[in-house]
Amino acid sequence: MPRSPKKPRRCAGCGDALSSHKAGQAGADCKGTGQTNSPAAPLTMADLKKRKEELEAAIQEAELRREVESLEKKLQLLQSPSALPPSSGGTGAPVPPAAAVPPTTGAGQQAAVQLGPGDITLDTLRQDAELLAKVTKKFPELASTERTAEAKPTGSASGLWLLDQQVAAAKTSAFSAGTYNNLRTQWRSFLLFCEYYGLPALPTTSATLARYALFLSRSCKSPNTVKIYVHGVRQLHLFYDFPPPPDSAFELKLVFMSLARHSTHTPQQKLPITPEILLSIRSLLELRRPLHATLWAVFCIGFFTLLRKSNLVPPSRAAFSADKHLTRASLQLTPDGLIVRITWSKTRQFRQKVLQLPVAAIPGHPLCPRAAYLHMTHLLPASGDSPAFLVPGSDGSLVSLTHSTLVSHLKTLLQAAGFPSNKFSGHSFRRGGATFAWHCGADPRPSNFMGRLVLRRLRGLPRFLPGTAMVLQQTHLLLHLPEPPQLRLKTPLVPLIAAIRHYSLYLVLVISIRVSLVLQFICIVQYRITKHLFSRLTLELFCTCISFFDF
Repeated sequence: MPRSPKKPRRCAGCGDALSSHKAGQAGADCKGTGQTNSPAAPLTMADLKKRKEELEAAIQEAELRREVESLEKKLQLLQSPSALPPSSGGTGAPVPPAAAVPPTTGAGQQAAVQLGPGDITLDTLRQDAELLAKVTKKFPELASTERTAEAKPTGSASGLWLLDQQVAAAKTSAFSAGTYNNLRTQWRSFLLFCEYYGLPALPTTSATLARYALFLSRSCKSPNTVKIYVHGVRQLHLFYDFPPPPDSAFELKLVFMSLARHSTHTPQQKLPITPEILLSIRSLLELRRPLHATLWAVFCIGFFTLLRKSNLVPPSRAAFSADKHLTRASLQLTPDGLIVRITWSKTRQFRQKVLQLPVAAIPGHPLCPRAAYLHMTHLLPASGDSPAFLVPGSDGSLVSLTHSTLVSHLKTLLQAAGFPSNKFSGHSFRRGGATFAWHCGADPRPSNFMGRLVLRRLRGLPRFLPGTAMVLQQTHLLLHLPEPPQLRLKTPLVPLIAAIRHYSLYLVLVISIRVSLVLQFICIVQYRITKHLFSRLTLELFCTCISFFDF
């Protein structure tokens, strides 16, 4: 049967065939092929404003619709059922063992574990109030640090009961408050996991640890964090007198290797604060203001002493402790600089040793830590047992500078100076001071950077040269510190003469030390020669006496 010819498409304006129109002529305003369309009239100001309002309304509507769609997807994700739902009793059935053959990609490599919309995460378990109540009921000591009151027995058993209470308190106080809080968080996470899936928590097995490690990878980006949480399970067993699960199980090692292979987490270290950054910060400060003077003193002392912020300032005003944090009595002014006395640190929590850190003065330089501290004490005088770094409070009294205040002001100043504030922290002073000390010739091994600015050449100094270490530090600092903008001289000969003077002082000190060591060596040699001659003389006299008596 022959096909009927196609009907030609016609113009919506004139009704003629589209093939008879020129390009762009057809349309609702077309008046025919014999007439040309009149150009559109230019839009007036009112039409433009109206069109702008319509476009803005359309954009707002599209953005709102997109936000609503994303919220609906998130709600659907949270309300979706889990792949392993808990039973009616609150704990799930025992989990079947994993498949023997893991899923592989087309290239034959093992595929990374993907988080599906129904997978349970650690945050989901922590938000389950019923599950938390069950874990708290089984382990009430994990809910708070205070132990539940027990009835004290009478008679001879009261002394033993008191010893048991003291042993339990000693086990808790063996760790610092922060460490114990971290352990409790790790223990609670493991107990929530076991309660949800119906797995034995105490004692547990290597298979449960492997499942727990894979479960943690849904919430923890770093594989090292997963290892820390798994290690916390071993601590939990030791606290409750259970044999710890083996951490060398082959199955657990394979899970850790898989997490490390497929992890996309890259550690982001904070940038160090350099002397150039300190000079840029100082140009923004008004040192006549007490707050700015205190901040500048903290910056300089933290940079040159390599101290952590936990030593410099307390985490809060109520948490200040004269045994842990710096006080006015901990910083002693000397003609050559400062002596900072440290009795506690993160790595020396049992006060095994008192560290006395010498900080050299840099006369005439804006980065002089002695001048910064002296200026702060003139503006804000205080007693020896008060915090070292004080700022005016809202009521006019002097209060201690805290961690949050210090970091907040530091980020504000870095942002104003043109540096990315999110890439710096309170630890940047310690990192920057260690980097600068290495540039000055200090030993790069980490053991010499634990809060002490120790130069390699100072290790063999004799004790009869007091103050030599301070002078050598000052010489190194003057030779390596950048010249501040306000102290730059136009004549190039003057800084050259100053550098030669400082370097000649350094050479004189080194030569004098070498000469003293040579003199000591000569004295030792003379002593040994004299001792040898005396022993020979004594032997000859003894032989003479023997021969006389024989005669």
